[in-house]
Amino acid sequence: MSDTMGAIVDKYSGMVYRTAFSYLSSREDAEDVMQEVFIRFFKQHKIFNDEEHEKAWFLRVTINCSKNALALRKRKRETETAAAEQLITDRAKEDYSFLFREVMSLPSKQRICVHLFYYENYSVGETARITGFLPSTVKSHLRRARNTLKSKLKGVYSDEHLEEL
Repeated sequence: MSDTMGAIVDKYSGMVYRTAFSYLSSREDAEDVMQEVFIRFFKQHKIFNDEEHEKAWFLRVTINCSKNALALRKRKRETETAAAEQLITDRAKEDYSFLFREVMSLPSKQRICVHLFYYENYSVGETARITGFLPSTVKSHLRRARNTLKSKLKGVYSDEHLEEL
């Protein structure tokens, strides 16, 4: 580093670091911004009217780089959050697809009652009317289906989840 470059770094590094740190609250991020500011300065070979103009340039570039770092941090966090939500959704779909396969393996009378009652949200009375079964028969099919599913799903789901069935 030439003497002029070293003098510029010595002159403005404290101000650039403090400004970046005040935006980012992170030592590592402030150091990254400081490095970026000086790289921009040396690449552009800026010539200033006076010392105030030079100082203002360093402050403006530091603020802009800090805002960019904050925006990048936010986008990264949003991307990570979206990826985590997608992973949870995918796992839930896998769980539901497993449950759906188990429901589909039930005897047809139980399966149709489960489908109408749980998936289509019909009441016992409405399910009875649609299927032509007596309401007591619908309740019986639902009870048998729940017991079958509980026994098939034991070990896959915790007891708390099975209590909901």
